[in-house]
Amino acid sequence: MIVHMTTGAITFEEGGRQAKISVEALMRVNGNQTDFDIFESSLTGWLPPHESDVFTKADHDRIVRSICDELTARGITYTIE
Repeated sequence: MIVHMTTGAITFEEGGRQAKISVEALMRVNGNQTDFDIFESSLTGWLPPHESDVFTKADHDRIVRSICDELTARGITYTIE
């Protein structure tokens, strides 16, 4: 689940471990712009103290999917870069 969201990053928690993905918050112009650009490649592993835990492609894909699902449920639009 998303535990912290700023204009530059989203922190996600799963099973007591956290990971961070870079985002860019965008302003809406005439309702035609997304709320966030998500930089998928910035998600590279678990944050301390779990940075040495294995972080697989399956972990990466599941977290990105979960973040997108949660943003959608909150009515927040996004694009994945």
